[in-house]
Amino acid sequence: MGADTGNAKGGVSRQVDPFITIAEKLKREIDELFKNGIEKISSLPAKNAFTKEEEALKAMWKNEMHKVTELFSEIVTEGDNNNDKVTMICKLMDMKDNILNQIFSGMLYRKIVTFIDLNIVSEKYEAERVVQLYNLVNQFKSEKDFIPTKLAFEPLEEDFTGFYSQNELNVASETS
Repeated sequence: MGADTGNAKGGVSRQVDPFITIAEKLKREIDELFKNGIEKISSLPAKNAFTKEEEALKAMWKNEMHKVTELFSEIVTEGDNNNDKVTMICKLMDMKDNILNQIFSGMLYRKIVTFIDLNIVSEKYEAERVVQLYNLVNQFKSEKDFIPTKLAFEPLEEDFTGFYSQNELNVASETS
């Protein structure tokens, strides 16, 4: 199994870099997760979302998507320049994983809020993430005297790490 070949102009065949193909697929997945997941499940951080106008909120989400796209491009460019494409793919997988985690956390948060509204509350939560989100809801309730309906989106930073990050600590802990 080799790399796919495509025809460039003039009928000359060229090899397509499989890492770039994977990166392009990850980009499409991240775009879809952002547009159809994060925007619907999460709210913008409170410092940015003082307006309720639909157009202003769309512009703010578009700005957040632009930041994600720029970060994606920086990672791909860095991977190409350093010829370290495995690390590039790992960082892109971490980016996708971060967005998926925010979507799942946002959905779980909304479920907890709905259950509280319906007075279906249990003090016997066991899963760590459920307990964290339940405590966050209670913190909002006690500090602000209201519970936001959506969890705030956490913008991605340049130095984020995740499950796929390649460092000695991750490799050492998984082999022991």
